Amino acid sequence: MRIMVLAFLLAASASAAFAQTTAEDFNDAGDVKSFKAYGKDATPEAADAAIADFDSAIRLKADYHKAYNGRANVKLQKGDLDGALSDYSKAIEFGPTVGAYYSNRASIREKMADVKGALADASKAISLTKSTSPSTLSRVYLFRGRIRHNSKDHAGAIVDFNKALEVKPDYFAVRGSRAEAYRALGKNKLADADEKIYEEEGRKFEEKLFGK
Repeated sequence: MRIMVLAFLLAASASAAFAQTTAEDFNDAGDVKSFKAYGKDATPEAADAAIADFDSAIRLKADYHKAYNGRANVKLQKGDLDGALSDYSKAIEFGPTVGAYYSNRASIREKMADVKGALADASKAISLTKSTSPSTLSRVYLFRGRIRHNSKDHAGAIVDFNKALEVKPDYFAVRGSRAEAYRALGKNKLADADEKIYEEEGRKFEEKLFGK
């Protein structure tokens, strides 16, 4: 009898603990599982498990923008562009001051050939990122510059690449992208100069990271 009572209490305790699981708990679990949804070892099961956790977080907290963003990231990895676009838009609806959400949606819109929408989102991301670190802001300028370069607006791309370097002069990755834009405009000397710096700084970075 005492064993049955104890078993009942343990079951009740476990049920109560589950009932107290929060949207934040499910979102954190989704984030952890989503790591298994990326890379060469990714599996559909891992992606589905992550999405299920984000679904649970959203059911508990319908305006939880982090969960929408997390679910969108996994949907993107699965190739579900429409689903990712919808979720990034929801993340923006409930978290309109988070610049990263606009950058994420911009990447989807570019993939879907919506260059105007991608540039609008990238510009919004820049406006929301100006008060953050130089590294973050320079990355967003680089991102918008690449969208412009890919859409053949090479001159506009160079303006953004210049801004990225103005904010963070040692961001050598910008040099490689600006070199491509200069080359597209026939400005080969400027392209050569950027490529030289890009290659030199790239070697230094690798030596620092991996050793000589």
